Amino acid sequence: MESNVQRKICGYVRIQITGSGQERFFNLCSYRQIFPSNVIYRDGTCICEILLKDYWNIKSLVKKTGIKVRLLDKCGLPFFVYRYKKRGALVAGLFLAVVFLYVMSLHIWSIDFQGNTYYSDEVLMSFLESIGIKNGMKSSRILCDDVESAMRIAFDEITWVSVEIDGTLLRVNLKENLNTQTIPEKSTETRDLVSDYDGVVLSIITRTGTPKVKAGDVVTKGQVLVSGVIELHDDAQMVTGNRVVYADADIYVQTEYEMDMRIAQSYEVDQVVHENKGLYISILGRDQTFLLPVSFDYPVRKETDITQLKLFENFYLPVFVGSVDIQYYDTVTCFYEEEEFLNHCQEILNEELANLEKKGVEIMENHVIIQSDDLCAYLRGTLTLKVQAGVSAPVTMPEVAPDQSQ
Repeated sequence: MESNVQRKICGYVRIQITGSGQERFFNLCSYRQIFPSNVIYRDGTCICEILLKDYWNIKSLVKKTGIKVRLLDKCGLPFFVYRYKKRGALVAGLFLAVVFLYVMSLHIWSIDFQGNTYYSDEVLMSFLESIGIKNGMKSSRILCDDVESAMRIAFDEITWVSVEIDGTLLRVNLKENLNTQTIPEKSTETRDLVSDYDGVVLSIITRTGTPKVKAGDVVTKGQVLVSGVIELHDDAQMVTGNRVVYADADIYVQTEYEMDMRIAQSYEVDQVVHENKGLYISILGRDQTFLLPVSFDYPVRKETDITQLKLFENFYLPVFVGSVDIQYYDTVTCFYEEEEFLNHCQEILNEELANLEKKGVEIMENHVIIQSDDLCAYLRGTLTLKVQAGVSAPVTMPEVAPDQSQ
């Protein structure tokens, strides 16, 4: 018995049989290895389906049994081709489309990452390419278990990963451990804390080391604030030696910051002179852009909006289509109006103050003013800041006084 696919490829017909010799007809068909299918008998009439090659062989059986055969329907590929024989290009195109889709379904054309926040898609994609996983490769060559193991070994923050093939899409689901907190090891190095500002010490809290200044002292840049040398004393409070440590302290200094900034009243604006829009198509990595020919000597800005085509939810194709927008622009010099220019200067000043505060600097006093003339403006003045001072420096050992007893 032929399968349904074989019947459609070889072709079959649906016939109606009437007459008293129907039983003898079917016996003779069985003897000649002809097997009708989907037989329906009702009110002395039999309807069945028979292969096209067998249909031409039952003429002698019809004549011998005296039955009447009426052709009801023609089904299958041979009749479809015959029906569209004058449209060969259409049939060939449909056939090639089916072959193209089948070949495309054997490859991976899109890789999707889900659940990643610490590692970007670009980093993960670069790693997959380094182990041979990329768009366009055959899906049968991808061993999902091996890819999962390789990703867990390569990325410490990934605690769970699942790789699966869905149509022409390779889906990578992962979980990252973002709550790991590394406890910094206690430093065994030695250092002094020196000032990185000129100013007045507001407060000092020493954790390790020997403080060399106190609140209210005037310090200069490079001066030792906390020494990494601790003196060792005996019971009589006599110095018996020194121990070198890693100096650590919270030191806040009041310092003066001079601001002198020039702001131009003119600014440049890019004005679009001409805009050229077109179509972008990429098939199997071959790019083609369709644009109207133009000729300009202006600088160019190019923007593209590209989408990958897919037939179903996860059946992606190696075909990208989109739009291309090329803008030719010219740079024009403009000038602020007087009130607008003052507002612009104030915005810049506020932005500079905000940047200082983001660095942990406290602004205690602000004596900066805006001075303007016809072409520019100046931000000039002094800021009184409260800053955290103290940078590392090599330990300076104290000089040993000569022994006067000798």
